[in-house]
Amino acid sequence: MQTIWNYLKGLDFQQRFYDAAGVRTRVIESGTSEKVLIFLHGTGGHAEAYLKNIASHSSIFV
Repeated sequence: MQTIWNYLKGLDFQQRFYDAAGVRTRVIESGTSEKVLIFLHGTGGHAEAYLKNIASHSSIFV
């Protein structure tokens, strides 16, 4: 069984929470570039939907 931690294993990342107009919003950040790529899901979605993409994209944004 894959979990969030299996996909993020070995990846330098930070999980944070931000206030977005009064809505507590979870963010997973990785990479060091000033360029930003945002994966934004619709209502009812979750950050885990993009876990398979974070490692490959963070290697581009360094």
